[in-house]
Amino acid sequence: DKTGVPYMVVGEDAKLTAYFFTSYQEASRILNVASVSVKKGLADLKKEENGKRMKAGEKIMTKEEEMDVVGINPWVNARVSTVPLDFAVGLAIKGKIKGAYFRVAPSEADVEDALEVDKLEDLAEGKVPLFYFEDFNIVDEGGKSQIPLYFSKAQLLEDWKKRNRKGEIPPVKVTELLSVLTSMAQSSIDDGEDDLEKLALVQFKGSAANVKECLKKGGSEKPYKLGERIVVL
Repeated sequence: DKTGVPYMVVGEDAKLTAYFFTSYQEASRILNVASVSVKKGLADLKKEENGKRMKAGEKIMTKEEEMDVVGINPWVNARVSTVPLDFAVGLAIKGKIKGAYFRVAPSEADVEDALEVDKLEDLAEGKVPLFYFEDFNIVDEGGKSQIPLYFSKAQLLEDWKKRNRKGEIPPVKVTELLSVLTSMAQSSIDDGEDDLEKLALVQFKGSAANVKECLKKGGSEKPYKLGERIVVL
C-alpha cells in the first residue's frame, strides 16, 4: 500500500501468498485486473442491495451503510513497489514464513513463450523461465565476457539480432531462475565451473526508469514492510 505494507492473497490452493513480479508491466496489469474486478463486484452488490430496498419501498443505502453492507475496494490504495531480486528470491526459497508464502512471478507472456519452447502444457507456480541461446556471449562495460539470461524471449531475440544482423536465429533455450541461482551459489562455494560465473541476468528494458517511478511514488516510505500484511480473500 502507500506505506509499503504488502498485499497477500488467498489463492485456489488456500495458501496466503505475496507475489514479486519480474516485470513492472505485469505487476501493473495484475493490480489493475484485481482492482477493476473488485470494483465491478462491489458495484453489482450495491445495485442488488439498493434494488431490494427500492422494491420494499425503502430508501437506498447511505454512504455509511454502503461501507458496512457492501464494503470498500481493498486495492484502492495499492501501488507497485520495487525490491531487489535477491530480496524476493531470498523470501521465496524459504517457503512458508509466519503462515505466508512468497512467490516470484513471471509475466503471462513469458510463461506462454516458455511453454511453447519446451512443448509443455503448464509451468509450476513459483517457476520463472529464463531464455538464452547456446554460445551467445556479450561483453559488459568492463570488457568481461558474459552469458546473458533473459526474462523475456522477445528481448533475447532483439539483442541477438542487433549483434547478428545476417545470421540465422538459433533455437531458443529455456532454463529456470531459482535453479540457476542455486547452481551459481553452489559454484561460488565449490570454486566451480567458469561458465556459471559468466552467467548474467538481463533486466527488462525500462526497468531502471520503472524503479525511479516506484521510488518517487513511494516517497519516504519503505518499499516493502516485512512483518505486516494486507490480506485479500
